[in-house]
Amino acid sequence: MPSPRTLTCLAILPLLLAGCRSTTQDNPVGKPIAIKAPLGLPPVPVPADNPVTADSVDLGRRLFYDRRLSSDNSLACAHCHDPKFYFTDGLRLSKGVNDQLGVRNAPTLLNSAYMPFQFWDGRAISLEQQSVGPIANPVEMNNAKHEIFLDKLKDDAEYPPTASFTTSARV
Repeated sequence: MPSPRTLTCLAILPLLLAGCRSTTQDNPVGKPIAIKAPLGLPPVPVPADNPVTADSVDLGRRLFYDRRLSSDNSLACAHCHDPKFYFTDGLRLSKGVNDQLGVRNAPTLLNSAYMPFQFWDGRAISLEQQSVGPIANPVEMNNAKHEIFLDKLKDDAEYPPTASFTTSARV
């Protein structure tokens, strides 16, 4: 039987944890918007806990083209997923920071919302989970400490005031 001290600690723990919750909003700000499905495809799947809003689309677009996500401020997601090359880089093997050669090419992002998993090997089951992989990869963007690039972005007036840059990735 647990001691009275252990039982007291267990009883207080949920209260302490509830007090430690983040004060930032976890869900996108704004009114949800509909995404028109490409011709012949079913409706775009949207996670119930992460609705698409005009603000979240704007934030995603800004982040996609922001080079500060890489450790040396040289690469954005659009470097390997260039719209001019159908959201790939057109290379046999993609290049990361300091022109390091990767071990595979960048897959297209076209219709990736319909994929049941992300990455070539399926290790991420959502776009949200996928987004942190290339940023942390030492060959791709080499920014394993998310706090570093979050610090670069959090005081930037170019980002919408609703953007909440916290150190916890939503995955």
